[in-house]
Amino acid sequence: MRNRDVRALPGRFETNASVSGAIAEMITFGWPDDHVRTLKAQIEAQTDDAVRAAARASLVPHQMTWVVIGDLRQIEAPIRQLGLGDVQVLDTDGTLVR
Repeated sequence: MRNRDVRALPGRFETNASVSGAIAEMITFGWPDDHVRTLKAQIEAQTDDAVRAAARASLVPHQMTWVVIGDLRQIEAPIRQLGLGDVQVLDTDGTLVR
């Protein structure tokens, strides 16, 4: 993932619109003016353990809602077997089926 993210960086700043978007993100999130120049090093410095720790600190699994789309006949039973919580089946309009 890190290598892919680093390789994708040049494409994120190819157009005026993408540069404007990056500036807007910097303002919105309060990032420093040199954010674009330091982003590659920040991505490369990430470790799997640090990402896992951040996820554990930020994500509360029992408070999450999962949306799974697919062939109900094939996926319903395996999803229920995961025991992640209540499973609701909705139709294509979002109406509760069961």
